[in-house]
Amino acid sequence: MQTFGEMLSAASGWTLSYDLAAPDAPGAYQGVFNGGFAAGQMLAPLVITVTAIHLGGIGWLILAAVFAATGAAMVPVSRWAVRTRTVSVPA
Repeated sequence: MQTFGEMLSAASGWTLSYDLAAPDAPGAYQGVFNGGFAAGQMLAPLVITVTAIHLGGIGWLILAAVFAATGAAMVPVSRWAVRTRTVSVPA
């Protein structure tokens, strides 16, 4: 089940990063996308240490709530992003 979740997450992340990119600047969008991913990997040890390790069970519940909230927010945020993006038409 975890493998399926990771595959779905990776596929949706890449789809959003390509579909929302301006046609004239896909490299810039990919750079921001990858920079955000790298920042998450950099901050993850600190967040896990502060919550799950120092707070124990309560910390795990906090992490679960944060993950559930951000996961649930992805659908409406993605729909908003697609709905409000502007597409530049080449001259």
